[in-house]
Amino acid sequence: MTETAAAAKSSNSMKVSKKDRHMQCIHNLSKFLEAVNEETVQEVLLLTRTNRETLEELDEQLAKFLASIDVDSFLLDKSENDLLNLLEELKKKLKHRESTLDQFERNLDNTEVKRADRVSAELKRLVDQLISIAHQLPDDIQRLVENEAFEVNKEVINNRLQHSRTLADFRIKHVQLEFESVEKWEATRRKWRQLRHDQALTIYKKDIRSDLYNDPDDRQQFLERFRDDQLQRRRVISNYLKEFQAFTYADINSEGIQAIQAKLQVCNEKEVEAIQECYNGLTRLRENTDYMARERVEEIRKELHVYGALKVDPKLDILANQVEDILLDPELS
Repeated sequence: MTETAAAAKSSNSMKVSKKDRHMQCIHNLSKFLEAVNEETVQEVLLLTRTNRETLEELDEQLAKFLASIDVDSFLLDKSENDLLNLLEELKKKLKHRESTLDQFERNLDNTEVKRADRVSAELKRLVDQLISIAHQLPDDIQRLVENEAFEVNKEVINNRLQHSRTLADFRIKHVQLEFESVEKWEATRRKWRQLRHDQALTIYKKDIRSDLYNDPDDRQQFLERFRDDQLQRRRVISNYLKEFQAFTYADINSEGIQAIQAKLQVCNEKEVEAIQECYNGLTRLRENTDYMARERVEEIRKELHVYGALKVDPKLDILANQVEDILLDPELS
């Protein structure tokens, strides 16, 4: 073999070696891209499953919260401010749920960012390898890498589009859940208003029929003092009558009879005066009780007004249109 033939054979061998190395690098890139894609898919699936499980747990907690505040015994002890505080607590729970979706969105974006960074670094390394092998011209290598980058970018865009659709589904459900939750709170508030309204009337009827207004303590004490004084007066009269009965035919006389009559007359005047004082005292006590009753009526009126003011006004524009349609109905003309 001549030197020329040996050189040619050596040159051909180097070309084959370069081609093999070149193709091996391309093959390694394909395997790398497959591995990165598989890792990204698995990561996205894990994030989606974790997010779904988290949302299901939050939804269960939210349902329990809404059910717990819709219990009659729970609502009867609450004020309007308590109901508003419950609304704020509900909004915090919904905000936390929304933040979970925001975090899920950031995590999805991070998966594509990581994929893009890893692929970009690998493509740069491939360029260096292929140029060092020099099986193709730099321009050809650049076009090859650009084509690979284009395919990767296209896949990233498609994935982001799919992520957007997934997030859109989650957010649409969140908006619906938010609306339904606030609506349930409003229903609970209406229920609370009716419960407190009925409770206020029940307590009022019980109060107004109680001894506090029909037989108050001050009247009982006043009448008890009057009866004690009356018994004392009657004992005095009884003693005078005993004096009268003590007379006999031998010692009865006009002066003694007149003296007893005078004493009885004084007792009668005191009795009449006591009866008048009793009447005046009962009148004053009745005025006090009447004042208390009016105050109690005003108190219940204010309380019921609070619950009435919270009643949702009817949609007057819709009702007006319905009335107008009825009035314009030709069949009624």
